[in-house]
Formats: sequence, structure tokens, C-alpha cells
Amino acid sequence: MPPYPLPAPVLPSPHGHTYYMLFYILAFALGQLLLLWAGYRRGYAWRPWLVLLAASTLAFILGTKLIALPLTDWPAILTGQPWPTDPARSVLGGAVAGTLALLVLRRWLGFSWHVFDVFALPMCLTLAVQGVGCLLTGCCFGELAEAGPAIRYAPDTLPYLWQLHRGQLPADAVASLPVVPTQLYSLLLYVGIGVVLLATRRRVWPGGSRYMLYLGLVLAGRFVLECWRDPAGEQVGSATLVLAGVALKQVQWVLLPMALVALGWWALRARQTDDVAPTPPTVRPLRNLLTVAGLLLLTALLGPGALTSPELLAVKATLFSVVGLEAVCLLRGYQSRVAYLPLALVLLIGMLTSQKAAPDSTRQQYFTFSPAFMQGRYDQDLQDAASSGGCSGGSSPAIRRAYYHRYQVAGGGISYTDVDNPDGNRRLFGAEVLAGTERIGFRELPLNGSFLTSGETDHAQKSLFDLHMFAERDRVLSRSGKLGVGFRFGLHAGNLGYRADDARDVTFKERRMLLAPDLMLWLGRRDILFVQADMGRGVNGLGTIGSTVSLGSGFGQTRGSFAQGGVAFNESGLGITQKTTLFVSGNVRLGGSGLWVEPYAATNFGRTQRLSLRLHYRLPMQGSSR
Repeated sequence: MPPYPLPAPVLPSPHGHTYYMLFYILAFALGQLLLLWAGYRRGYAWRPWLVLLAASTLAFILGTKLIALPLTDWPAILTGQPWPTDPARSVLGGAVAGTLALLVLRRWLGFSWHVFDVFALPMCLTLAVQGVGCLLTGCCFGELAEAGPAIRYAPDTLPYLWQLHRGQLPADAVASLPVVPTQLYSLLLYVGIGVVLLATRRRVWPGGSRYMLYLGLVLAGRFVLECWRDPAGEQVGSATLVLAGVALKQVQWVLLPMALVALGWWALRARQTDDVAPTPPTVRPLRNLLTVAGLLLLTALLGPGALTSPELLAVKATLFSVVGLEAVCLLRGYQSRVAYLPLALVLLIGMLTSQKAAPDSTRQQYFTFSPAFMQGRYDQDLQDAASSGGCSGGSSPAIRRAYYHRYQVAGGGISYTDVDNPDGNRRLFGAEVLAGTERIGFRELPLNGSFLTSGETDHAQKSLFDLHMFAERDRVLSRSGKLGVGFRFGLHAGNLGYRADDARDVTFKERRMLLAPDLMLWLGRRDILFVQADMGRGVNGLGTIGSTVSLGSGFGQTRGSFAQGGVAFNESGLGITQKTTLFVSGNVRLGGSGLWVEPYAATNFGRTQRLSLRLHYRLPMQGSSR
């Protein structure tokens, strides 16, 4: 073979770098954001749209891996056996599996055929970003270049090692021989298909036509690129197969008819008039929750290594977002109470199918997804004296007014925790978003009479919103690892609550709290006895800012569960009738699962109450325990 006549740049070795995983995560995040935005632009309800996204994403991820494994290995790895540590991937399997998932769930979740078209452009951009990782890593490399553009790879890359194995390179070669940059061509292919989709976006085609155009062009482009791809760089069907005197790779014999069918279907459909306008799906809570339960069960049946930590986090966070939304709608009476049954099924499956702790783990690193719901109430009794208008004239008589505050919020957050198991030191960083309403009823009262708790004459309805960011740190103080201290700093920002500061206020326009601290300090032994003080912790930062002083205990166990109780105080404010309550709370792990329940209840056994419930689902990072 004559020497390659043109300059060919040498790409850096991925040794010590994670080019592929970095761009895989970037592509994954970009695809999810684009799909969320596309669903929002089309007016899709969040609950069924998130379920469909989670299902198609899970199918795509598994498809990319399954297609590169022998069929004989499928039964074992799909029923709990470990997956390969570093499995090969092929986007072809992802495209097929993702399409099948859409076909199965589209009608079940209430979507029209137009939902397929939503995926076309985001997938092009996602695959283009992933192509950068493939190019830098050296996977999917091309055959030896004779002319035209070419690239070379540094030692320890796949092209270099294969050429060394074949005897094409000396052992001391500083770079591989020039190869066809098939990864770059793939990247340009996806960008080009995206341009075609953008150029035809105003064409009115029947639902699914644009997706078939995307799929057909991807398959046809891959068929052509296989002509220059080295068989060692192809994960699926790299062997040559001769049919009717035509020699093609096995994968090309599959790609060709699939591409022709997809493009032919698009050509026929594009000639037709679209008489069905895209419409948002009807929300079906029962089907949403049953699908979530099925997907959670599927992820539990998969063996170790089937999903990486980012993949598992993305899929389960999406699924539990749906659970949180459905729970809020159920509690607020927006849907039938029959939905309690599938909601309970989802929580049961989530609890029973959580991953087991790694037995040899000495360090715990995990993400926690925490949906939450809270409601409460309190009263104000305000009185203003009569006032004279002075020189300007006019006067106001004395007035006394009762205010009845009722608030409820829901939302969720995510946090990252790093625990050193031998000494118990812990670091936590998190954020959450909570939203809800506060209803303030009011009525005038007799100036010298008792406080009346009924008979409101009017009310105001206000929105609550909280962006909450926080950090926690636990430290061990004694050599025995028993005595410890912990603290928490955070900030609530938003429309945190409303209150009247004078008895003439019935609009509350300037009476909302915008900022509030989140502070906590504990000291003692978490397993035996500790004392704790906090202000505005978690959902207690909304409605009326609460603070507590309490005693708590883990009752001898060291896995994090505890119960505590003490005195809770409502915020300082004019006319609040009952500022002190008793409270109990805890954080209890359900069995050996990754699901934790954190209830909180405060009451004065009268008209001041506060009740909240949090679920914490812990998702350990690879190699960590819960």
C-alpha cells in the first residue's frame, strides 16, 4: 500500500480521559432538554409526556447495548445477571428500541401519531454531539485511507491497537496509520438531516411522516458510511455476506431494506393531506402510574451494570417526578381517588425493587430525589385604633379584623450526599422547588368581643413559590466516632407567605415574605440522643416561617433513621393568635430499600396546625451503597 500523500492530524489518546462518557452525558442532557422544550411548545401535559420520555429513553439506552450482545446472552442479563463492565454500543439498536417503545405507548398514553415527529430533530442534535465523543475516543473508526481526508490516532486507542495487532504498525510507532474519519462523517450526517428537518418544518405532513424521513435518512446514511468503516470498528454485523454476487456487511443487508421502507413510507405519506391536527393528549392518571410501575419494575429486573449512574438517575428522577405530580393532583382533588391504588403500587414497587447496598463499599455517594407535600393553618387577630384625618380631613373608625390563613404547597428537590463510612463525616448539597397557594379568609370582629373562628365575609387567594438551596455538614468530634455535630445553611427565595400587619389590609399586595434563612444545628449522638435547633428547614420555609427546638434519637441504630420531637414556633408577627406548638418528626427507612419517609406534624391541639410528608429516594452512585 503506497504511503498516504496528504497530512493527517493526530488525535489525542483517550488514555486517562473520558471523552466518550463526557460527550455521552452532554448529548443525553441536551436531548432531554430539547424534548422537554418541544413538549412544552406543543402544549403536552407534563405527566404523560414525562412518562413517554422516560420509557423511550430507557428503551433507547438498552437498545444501544443489547444489539451489540449475542442473542444467547439476552435471557440472562434481562433477568438479573451482571452486564458487561464496558458494553459495546450501537445507535442502531437505540433507534429501533426507541421507535418500538413509542409504538407501544403512544396510544396507551393518549398521544397522536404526531408525537413521533417531536423526537426527530432533538435526536439529530443529540447524535451529533455524541459523534464528537466517538471521534475523540477512536471507536467506530474507518478503514485505512488512501486519499481524501484522514485522521491518525495516538497510542492506546482502538485504531492504533488493531493496526498493531495486524502487524501494520511497528511497536514503537508514535501514531496509527491514517484512517477514514467515519465518525466525523456520521456527525455531519446527523447535522445535515437536522438541516433538512428544519428546512421542511413548515410542510404540513401527516403525523409520523417527519420521523420516518429522519429514520430513513439515518439508516441510508449509515448504509453508505459502512462502506468505509473498518470491520473492527463496527459493533454489529461486521462480517461480509455475499448475496446474488453482491458482497456487503451483514449490517448493510439489514440497513438497506429498512431505509427503503422508511423513505418509501415517508414519500407516500408526504403526498397525503393531514386531516388530523396535532392535539395534546388527554391525561390518564391510572395509565400513567401503571406505566411508571412497569418501568420501575423493569429497571429492577435488569442486572448490575445495565444502566450507568447518570442513566439511572435521569430515568428514575423522571419517573418519580410523575409520581410527585400525580400525588399532588390526587391530594388536591383534581382526579379520582381510584388513583390511590396505582399510586400505592408504584411506591411499593419503588420500595421493593431498590438496589441493594454494595457489601464492600467504604464510602457512600448518592443522589436523593425528594417529592414533598405540606399544608398548614394559623389565625391572626388585629385591631387598629381610630385615626383623624387632620388638616387633610377625613377619619377612620377603630376596626378589628380576623384573618384565617390556610396554605398548601408541593414540589420536590434533588441533593447530592458524600459520606465517609469509617468516620461518619457527611457533606450534602441540594436544591428544591416548591409551589402552592395560600388562602386568607377575613371578617370584622366586635372590638371587645371574643375571637370568632367562622363567618368570613371575603377571602384572598395568593400563590406561593420557593426556590430553596442548602448545604449540610456533619462532623465526628470524638475518636470513638460517636459524638458528633452538624449544621445546615440555606436560603428560601420567592413568594414565601402572606400576612396582615394592620387590620385594614385586605389585599396583601405588599405583605409577602421574599427571603428567609434555612439554619440548623445539632449536637450529640445520632444513635442515642441529640439536641437540635432549626429555622425555616425544608418545607417549613413556606406559609409561615417555622423554627424548632427538639430532642431526637436513632434508638440504637446507625443507618440514619431517627425520630425527634419538641417545640415549634411560628414566625414572629402581629396578631398571630397561637405562636407555639408541639411537633414530632422523623426519617424512617422502609426495609432495606432506598426509600425513606420523613413525616412532620405540629399542632397546639387547636387551630394552629402544620403537616408535611416527604419521600426520599436514594440513588447510589456506582460502587457506593445507600
